[in-house]
Amino acid sequence: MEQKAKKILVIDDDDGVRRTLCDGLRDCGYLVWEAENGEQAMRRIDKGMQPDMIVTDIIMPDKSGIQTIMEIRDKYPDIKLLAISGGGHARNVDYLEVARKMGAHAIMHKPIKMKELEDLAREMVGESHARND
Repeated sequence: MEQKAKKILVIDDDDGVRRTLCDGLRDCGYLVWEAENGEQAMRRIDKGMQPDMIVTDIIMPDKSGIQTIMEIRDKYPDIKLLAISGGGHARNVDYLEVARKMGAHAIMHKPIKMKELEDLAREMVGESHARND
């Protein structure tokens, strides 16, 4: 019996980063959606998009990754969350550690190594069974 591909939503305001992550995850066999910011992501999820996992940047306009994580944890507690960031220390606050405390299941520092992301996605939501190896 063939299983459906696991679904991952990538949220990042940087087009290049978002495309790279999406392409890499698709190459691993995942069904991947994308959103430019937390507001767009929440609209899509609230309208019925049901990802197994979300990869979200932390520092974004309109709605930060922290705010997005908190809202997802509240509304959709079964979705696995990976917070990513290329920096972001303000007043000795590490945004990725804050994200973990607010409900992110895992964190990664940019630049993201695709092999590490693939391994972490597999650990968080399981193997995607869409591709034939």
